Amino acid sequence: IVEQTKLGAAGTGPCKMVAFSRPRIGLPGGALRPSVQPTPKGAVVTWTDDHEQPGKDHAYSVLIDSSGRTLTPIRDLTPEAGLVSKATIVGTDDRVALLFWDSKGREAGVRVRWLDAEGRIAGPSNLVAGARAGTFWPSIARGPQGYFIVWQDDRDKDNDDLFIRRLGKDLEMIGLETRLTDYAPTKGHSVNVRLASAAVAANAVFVTYRLECDKEK
Repeated sequence: IVEQTKLGAAGTGPCKMVAFSRPRIGLPGGALRPSVQPTPKGAVVTWTDDHEQPGKDHAYSVLIDSSGRTLTPIRDLTPEAGLVSKATIVGTDDRVALLFWDSKGREAGVRVRWLDAEGRIAGPSNLVAGARAGTFWPSIARGPQGYFIVWQDDRDKDNDDLFIRRLGKDLEMIGLETRLTDYAPTKGHSVNVRLASAAVAANAVFVTYRLECDKEK
């Protein structure tokens, strides 16, 4: 940690490091997939780990101030989940949308819920894709009229393809999902879409993904 702060403080580029923080200090084990979102109260930081139930990762949050000091206790954002494999947050004016993928729970699938500006649960989780256990790796992007979520899906059994769905400003589903890819594997050759990510710019939704064709990626 000392070396990291020295390196950051020595930077000469247009951006300057002003704080270094460990929001989950004191917890045993490692953490995965961190995400951060500024709010009027500070910055909400989320991550996944299994410090409460070994082998069962949940998503957690804490609020930090401008110096990186924690302002709230660590909170479990997915108490109903069986195994949270990914969690991401995006913000609005005074609340934060949490997207998470529960890969093994009784209500497995891709879900969204509201958090307040301090990172507390502020609404129920709603299923938006993949109503089953599976591998989805979802991504969420905020647009001018709501949100877009993108995920991979193996519903064809032979391979994974990419799907997108629009959500309204209150995280309600709008219309049907749209299939973005339809790769067909050939005999002896697999084709899969992995790790999609979405972003909204101007009047378009940009989606990136990794295409795996046998050993080529």
